[in-house]
Amino acid sequence: MKKFSFLFLSVFLFFVSCSQNINEILSSSNTLILDYSDETQKPSMRLSVFVKTNGDVRHFKMLRLYSSQANYEWTVDNLVMVDKNNEMYAGYTNFIVPQGELIPQGEYEASFISYNDEENTTNFFLQYDQSLKDMSPVEAENYFKNNGSEEYVLIYNEEDRVLFFGKKTEKQQTENDIWLNYKTSKSYYTIWLKPDNSIMCIMPEKTIKRGETDE
Repeated sequence: MKKFSFLFLSVFLFFVSCSQNINEILSSSNTLILDYSDETQKPSMRLSVFVKTNGDVRHFKMLRLYSSQANYEWTVDNLVMVDKNNEMYAGYTNFIVPQGELIPQGEYEASFISYNDEENTTNFFLQYDQSLKDMSPVEAENYFKNNGSEEYVLIYNEEDRVLFFGKKTEKQQTENDIWLNYKTSKSYYTIWLKPDNSIMCIMPEKTIKRGETDE
């Protein structure tokens, strides 16, 4: 199965959310990501953290994330960096915990460290419904439908290039709709996003059964 694009996800996660040192942090976005590999498995969980700064994020070499609740510390040096419309973003989409454990709730401290060893720090609080870890895809879909989450669709072609990504419309209501409107489509994901962007749920990848109807 094709792995969900972390780079694509990272750009999306910050742009849906959204006080003179260089790279002063202006705002931050953190999202808990639930990811279903297939219809039979429980979801994997990871945490995404991004910041917007007023400087060049290429000056950042490292991100250190600390959970005071669990006394966990993560350090990454392969940051995702985005420059769009003269606004700068940096972060990471794949903070995970050992198998069998939950992403800690509570207070977090995210420290971005530059090549001259200056630190820029922001804090946030993570809270979520722990029952999500045991939900099947069907149960999760009902959960997010009933709490006002928005439904998105991500469609890929045979070369694993994105054909469409956005909120679900009448053109993507069914698999056949997708086939009729995107003739080179190969597969798609349904993605649920809570209104405050605090949780994203990626449903199992669906393969397009081509050409059942062409009217």
